[in-house]
Amino acid sequence: MKVVFLIIFGLSDFISENLSNELTVALKVKNFAGHPIEVFRVSDQGNDFRRETKQPIRNATETSMDLLQGHRYAVRFLDDIISKDSAEFVKDLKEEILMVNIDPIQNKLDLYQITISEILINNTKLITSDCFTKYNTSENFTDCVAERLQKSYEKLHKDVEEIDTAYDNMADRMRNYTCVDSTLETSLPISSHDMSIGEKLYTVNTMFNTSHAKIWTIDDFVTADECEQFIEHGLPRLERATVSGQDGGSDISLSRKAQQAGLNLMRRPDHPLWNLYHRILHVT
Repeated sequence: MKVVFLIIFGLSDFISENLSNELTVALKVKNFAGHPIEVFRVSDQGNDFRRETKQPIRNATETSMDLLQGHRYAVRFLDDIISKDSAEFVKDLKEEILMVNIDPIQNKLDLYQITISEILINNTKLITSDCFTKYNTSENFTDCVAERLQKSYEKLHKDVEEIDTAYDNMADRMRNYTCVDSTLETSLPISSHDMSIGEKLYTVNTMFNTSHAKIWTIDDFVTADECEQFIEHGLPRLERATVSGQDGGSDISLSRKAQQAGLNLMRRPDHPLWNLYHRILHVT
């Protein structure tokens, strides 16, 4: 039987305190550069590049990201053989689209950054300009603009409806992906039992118990020193948390704001968290 042992560490306050002043804003990256690209966050000193894309953005594809407003970012080719140069941009406060092209003469990346509102304004200007060249009378001109804008609105409305339908179709499954028992009361443990690990006695509370998943809580399982070790290890390695993509990989989602860092303690008996690692193995 596969057992899921969930430990929630007291890092949320620490992380939120350090990131509370950082505002993330949506950005859609469209790659027209002919080759896969990656996006990096650039340090204030300009000498450190931290990868923001979990997977390269393939040519002729697009991906959505949440980036920190006001920060510098760099776009690079995945393959240095094509070009080792990078093109930088600063994330604006508004939602934007970043179109990545290549300058065929200099063989360098070329970025075009535009906000959603600017796209709507440009689209309106194109419609009015096109209608102006076709019709001389104000009545025909007005009818032309109204008809073209209505078609644009209908397309946008259809896109929103399709997105809403997709969300509705997967919402119930996502809400009950683990907690399939909709009647489960989690305010009190289903059961509790004592467990001795070394010289200490722990109380294990069973909060969820099915054939597919189990959730236990154990008070005072992690010491203050171990929490500090987690913070020291994890803080410089924090990356955008991902969700499962349709292709089986991991994608960055606009809806998920969390950050994550991994720690592998296999065959590392000298690590300060080795004892915690064995306590977890003992419980599970």
